Amino acid sequence: MRRLLLILAFVATAIATVVIIATPWLLSSDIVKARIAHRIEELTGLKTTLRGTPVLTLIPFLGIKLSDVVVESPDGEDNAFGDEPLVSMDSLKGSLKLFPAIFGTPELANFKLVRPKFNLKISRSGKANWYSSTGALSKLLSAAINNKNAPNGSHDSIKLASFEIINGTISYQNDRLGQTNMLTSVNIALNWPDTNARAEMSGSMVWRGENVNISASIDRPIDLLSGGNSDLTLDIRSNPLKAHIEGNADMNLTSQFSGSAEISSPSVRQYLAWMGYDLAPGSTPGALDVSSNVIATPNTVKFQGATVSMDGNTGTGFLELTRSENKRPGLAGTLAFQNLSFDPYFQALIKDGDAASEAEIAKIGLIDEFNLDLRFSANTATLSDITLTSMAATVQIRDGGIILDIGEASLFGGMVQSQLQASKIDGVPTGELKLNLIDIEMGQLSKLIAPEGIDIAGKGTASLILKSRGRNASQLIQRLNGNAIITATSGHLEGINIAEIAIDGESEIILDNTKVLSKQTNFTNLSIGMHIANGIAILEDSRIEGEGILAKIGGKADLWRGSLAMNGQVLLSKSGIPEKPGGEEITHNIPFFVGGTFGAPLFASDIFSNDSGKGR
Repeated sequence: MRRLLLILAFVATAIATVVIIATPWLLSSDIVKARIAHRIEELTGLKTTLRGTPVLTLIPFLGIKLSDVVVESPDGEDNAFGDEPLVSMDSLKGSLKLFPAIFGTPELANFKLVRPKFNLKISRSGKANWYSSTGALSKLLSAAINNKNAPNGSHDSIKLASFEIINGTISYQNDRLGQTNMLTSVNIALNWPDTNARAEMSGSMVWRGENVNISASIDRPIDLLSGGNSDLTLDIRSNPLKAHIEGNADMNLTSQFSGSAEISSPSVRQYLAWMGYDLAPGSTPGALDVSSNVIATPNTVKFQGATVSMDGNTGTGFLELTRSENKRPGLAGTLAFQNLSFDPYFQALIKDGDAASEAEIAKIGLIDEFNLDLRFSANTATLSDITLTSMAATVQIRDGGIILDIGEASLFGGMVQSQLQASKIDGVPTGELKLNLIDIEMGQLSKLIAPEGIDIAGKGTASLILKSRGRNASQLIQRLNGNAIITATSGHLEGINIAEIAIDGESEIILDNTKVLSKQTNFTNLSIGMHIANGIAILEDSRIEGEGILAKIGGKADLWRGSLAMNGQVLLSKSGIPEKPGGEEITHNIPFFVGGTFGAPLFASDIFSNDSGKGR
């Protein structure tokens, strides 16, 4: 018995071997060629021509190779699709199922499209050259659309196969919208056994000079295409963008996707340039990471419960990306930050940080490309050495203009309110700054704006309105206009001994700066008012009042060159404030002049003044 079984196994193996070896000679290559052409036409409804001589192969599997394959475009109105075929390829390779081939009904198990060229077109009337109402796939889709209430996956099934594109190109031309696109070096594998099965795709391609790796799956493709729903996943990997998206797409009336998304980019500016936006060079916006639940429709994408990190700043909240009728994208939402740094954006405004006064202000090209309405808050926000706490702010971009509004924040022990507007007028950057500082510690402010060695201590307020326009830092400062008011109480002026001006000015014309720029002057009230015109600050009604001392000063300061041309008057008395009720007889009344620069002021007696000397 055992010997009989061995003999039967040997005979069966021999027969199978003979059949496999003989199949390429028994099977007509023309039959296979005709069957393949018929199957493609049956599925697509498009004329298919297999021009080359078919070659049957045995190794590494039973298969066929066809060269010079063409799938024609349908006839369009007024020859809308031209003479270009829908698909042409150097060769089409396929593996044959063994037993159907033996019995004269060859079936291809998979296809390999070698160097195919896909020419996808949409005519001005909206007709696509890949659609034909006579194709089996189109008929199945139409039936599925007319039977939307059928359970998912219950539609008639058409057997398909696995497909592989090797080094292909895909061109897209939409004459209706005036759009074109091109994919090159396309290497994609698609596995879709039948129309009721899950479809999976993976591979790579080159788009706009960047290599893109992609993988995707759709659980029920026909349900989705016919207006139903299906779960899907999508992974994109490229230098400008990486994304993982998964969820459920519903192509019913709302055409909505709901799921989750993980998105990252090393540079938002690089990504937008890849998308075709014409942006000026710059470093921001930079790195981006987004993790969020997503609800998307054709014109809106909502990021709910989003965690967003950009340029080292991480916030949480809600974002909504929209596309208006004029195709201009818009972003709105609310984000809350624990820590927020403005430094990347401030530094990016200037191309050469080592020569900021000469550097050209970088164009804010993004404000010309999209709209923004973002409300954000931060426990701590920093800009260089400035730290704000409990900040609530809004940034808006619309019609080429930007507004940054800080509604409230704590700064320097007090409160700050600020608004910055920037836009382009006749192509020239133009800006306006409004700033109110309330009940702040003046010492922290003076560290930012006062010359080295000079400090103002005390509680105070500051109000500032500035306007300017220009293409670089030099132009912006030299065209600066506005006004500023600073007041402080019960403090001292560190680094300037005002009394020394009066004492030394009695006998000297050029005062000893080492004495003047030393010690401090206590005050009960300090007020500085200035008007700024074309980069020149004009001091008006500025004075310092303290026990036994009163100083008045006016004049000009060139904010770009740093030069000073000021004059003033120092009055001393034994007690009280000179010229105020209760003040004693004035002992010194010395006019003075201040020249030099911010960093090196020069004090002198004003010998041309008639109001000088002791007493009155």
